[in-house]
Parts: sequence; C-alpha cells; structure tokens
Amino acid sequence: MSGMVWEERERASLLPYKEEIATLAQSLKGVLGADVIVVDKYLNRIVNTFHYLYNSADIRINSVVGNIVTTQKLQMIYDRKYFTDCVNCPDYTTCELGGVFGTPIFSGEECIGAVAFLVAPNQVVAFQQKQTPIIDFLRQISVLISEMVQNESRSGMLTG
Repeated sequence: MSGMVWEERERASLLPYKEEIATLAQSLKGVLGADVIVVDKYLNRIVNTFHYLYNSADIRINSVVGNIVTTQKLQMIYDRKYFTDCVNCPDYTTCELGGVFGTPIFSGEECIGAVAFLVAPNQVVAFQQKQTPIIDFLRQISVLISEMVQNESRSGMLTG
C-alpha cells in the first residue's frame, strides 16, 4: 500500500476526533435523553455516554452496534426482548438497555464506524413512536461526523 493511501486511510479514523464527538454525544444525550455510543471500524468505543452498573458489555462483531459496522446498515432494535440476537447475547441477563437505534458512519465508500442511541427500557415506547424523525436525525449525525473526518482529511492532503 503506498504511503499516500495509508495516510488517507489513517486520516479516516474516528480516534483523532474523540473530543469533538464526545461533545456532540453529550449534547445529544442532553437533548434526547438517550445515551450515545460511537465506535470505530475496529469496534473500539470512541465515545460512550452510558455507564453500566453491572458490566461493560463489550462491543462484539455480532452485537447490535458491531452488526452496524459489519453489515454497514441501519439497525433498529425497538425492544431487545423481541430481538433474537439480543436474546442470544451472553450479556442478555445483565444488559441494562431497552433498545438500540444505530447507523454506520462512512468516509467515502468505507465504513469507519457507527453511531447509536442506547435506549433505556422506560424509553422504548417513546422512541418507537418517534422512530422516523429519530432515525433521520441519527443519519444526519452520522453524516456530520463523516464530513468532519473527510474535511480534515482533505485539508491534510492540501497542506501536506
């Protein structure tokens, strides 16, 4: 892989934007009342506003958020009690979430991570009732993060 291509791929990483993404996630949590998680393409937590009482609930390839990165598709888990992958998860009995709404983050054609709202059990009905605007909003957040990464990458290519 040439040096230029490698540098461009490294610039498409979310880690350098951790502070900006954390600020955005905290703002979203304040406005929506739902927690936010952002992971990179390697399933590392970049930002997580949710703090588990009982365990850390690792992000796995077959977890809901991991599946967003793997399939590069939107995931809407309205209620984890009725979603097979959640029921089969080794953390199911200690999981404190009610549902998850998430979307991939792209840089060009490459999926560089995912952003998701983590919905508490007492919020599931409210999120179900507002699913369309919530998903549209989540997609816009994904685009915003993507544009932040791409703009910085373009800027670096112009100056470097």
